[in-house]
Amino acid sequence: KSGLDSVSEWLPLTEEWLPEVMILVCNRVSENGVNRQKAQEWCIKHGFELVELSPEELPDED
Repeated sequence: KSGLDSVSEWLPLTEEWLPEVMILVCNRVSENGVNRQKAQEWCIKHGFELVELSPEELPDED
């Protein structure tokens, strides 16, 4: 199972409880597992905010 499959199992509870704020927290997204684009698309589809605790450092775009 991917990380998002495990999280998706909780979606019926969010529909029942209707929380005002939903946050998906992970250590970091990974190109080898769930990449950032897939995680963001999942979050948008289900109304979650994505928070990475230790995001990969991206080079500054000057």
